[in-house]
Amino acid sequence: MAKKKRKANVFNFILLLLFLSFVIYLIDNWRAKQETYVLNEDTLEITLEIDAAIIKDESIVYALGDGDVSLAKRQGSRVKSDILIAQQFNDYDSKNISDALNIIDEIISVKQGNKVSNDKVGTSYYNEIKNDIQSALFSKDYQYVMTTLNNLDTNDFNYRYSGYESYTLEELINHRDSLRESVSAEKIPYYSPCGGIVSYSFDGLERVYSIDRLNEISLNDVRKLNYQSYTTENKTIKKNEPIFKIIDNFDWFLAFEVDKSYMMDIQNLDNLKIRLKKIDKVINTSIFRVQDYGEKFLLILETDKFLHDYLDDRYIKVDLILHEYSGLKIKKDSIIEQDGLVGVYVSDSNKVVRFRPIEIIGENQGFTIVDQGEKVNAGSRGIILINGEYFNTIKIYDNIIVKPKHVYDGQILR
Repeated sequence: MAKKKRKANVFNFILLLLFLSFVIYLIDNWRAKQETYVLNEDTLEITLEIDAAIIKDESIVYALGDGDVSLAKRQGSRVKSDILIAQQFNDYDSKNISDALNIIDEIISVKQGNKVSNDKVGTSYYNEIKNDIQSALFSKDYQYVMTTLNNLDTNDFNYRYSGYESYTLEELINHRDSLRESVSAEKIPYYSPCGGIVSYSFDGLERVYSIDRLNEISLNDVRKLNYQSYTTENKTIKKNEPIFKIIDNFDWFLAFEVDKSYMMDIQNLDNLKIRLKKIDKVINTSIFRVQDYGEKFLLILETDKFLHDYLDDRYIKVDLILHEYSGLKIKKDSIIEQDGLVGVYVSDSNKVVRFRPIEIIGENQGFTIVDQGEKVNAGSRGIILINGEYFNTIKIYDNIIVKPKHVYDGQILR
């Protein structure tokens, strides 16, 4: 009986050891799953998303009569002053003939300007594009350059000039002269009143958001108004209706309202950074006008960047960048308080958890930027001063514990 009892005790002891080993195994594996991330330097933005109204220098040309319109320039084309943009006819046949003449005139210009044989018209067409890009670079219209390059398509030439590639220069000139005799003499030409970008898109708000009204625009004007976008391409135009507009491709403006609480960060500045969310670009703007309406302020910013991306837009969303902080970027969820100090847990090279106090520079909803502290030499851990006492803080490439409530100072991780 005693022998059986000893065997039972040994068996129970072995089971206990197995159970304890299993528990230790679970703890070790639980420790191994402690998530960390590597600390790096970064910049944190404190932003305010706003709805802004665009104000552009738009010169509108109105119809002098009724009739179909033939367009000599494409939407988005850059033109100088006094360039033929459109012609208006009182019959549709004349309009179609005029459209054909516009294409032929362009091919003739390409051939004559580059002195190439008829089998190199395509090359000549891209030389024409190159000249446009060079002109844009000279005027510092870099966005036009990027847009032109991005939209460049080897099929574009064939689409526009299909049917005329095999014509010699002489045949093209004769064909043009023949068509000119067929087109109605009763036509009204329309020329560009100034240099800029051609647009056939309208929203009816051109007079509200006019350059001439920059000093008159009120807070009510920048709150989104009802509008209907439309285009005058391929339409019969009535007298006094708009045909096209020329948009100055340099300065344009953004008008919007801001709560009074944010003005402390803005009112003493001459320039503001904003992010154009549609194209994800950060630009510097000049503050053109600030108007106090009590709890709300009207701001109008001026810029000369990326207008080509917003030719047809009237209201856009942008991020107003109120502050930028540079330093070590940590997740807010990683921060914990210990013994009256704010800090994070770091897994050191030996997998030992250490608490490191931090000094916060700036933060948003998800992240915090902290000071690296004063360093004795490059690569060392910085020192910060808190309440008259010096502490070693975190440094670049530290492994930060994601969930600090699941660990403790001095714990060894596997």
